[in-house]
Amino acid sequence: MKITTLKVQKKYASHRKWVDKNREKFLEYHREYNRRPEAKKRRRELRKKNLDKYRAVDNAHYARNRDRHRELSMAKRYNFSVEYYRELFVKHNNLCAICHKPEKSLDRRNNRIRWLSVDHCHKTNKVRGLLCQNCNQAIGLIHEDVSILNKIKKYLEQK
Repeated sequence: MKITTLKVQKKYASHRKWVDKNREKFLEYHREYNRRPEAKKRRRELRKKNLDKYRAVDNAHYARNRDRHRELSMAKRYNFSVEYYRELFVKHNNLCAICHKPEKSLDRRNNRIRWLSVDHCHKTNKVRGLLCQNCNQAIGLIHEDVSILNKIKKYLEQK
């Protein structure tokens, strides 16, 4: 049995009117429905079946909102707001806190210049500043140990 387009359009229009009038009821029904195990199972199966399509949609969403995802990740990891990162960025004049040079390394995934890395103490989780990739890796490679840093300095000063 084939339904005509006009009938479908009328039914859709009346449904939209009902949804607009009963927005909270509509949302509550869908929240409750999506919590059901059978609905979750159905969504998982549908995603498995159309994995390429879902990945393409996810990748497109991430590409459109890359900076927002970065900001949310940073706020979650270091427990501070994006505004605070931007304040640090302005405070450092867009330069690394150690070498006072701009970030030059490229992110291989998207060929864009990386953001300055958030440097923090691993013991207290307190943010110290923003560093370029090289300075951040250097601190990580010496395990934040000042004695190793002094030994490196002595070594480099040898003639």
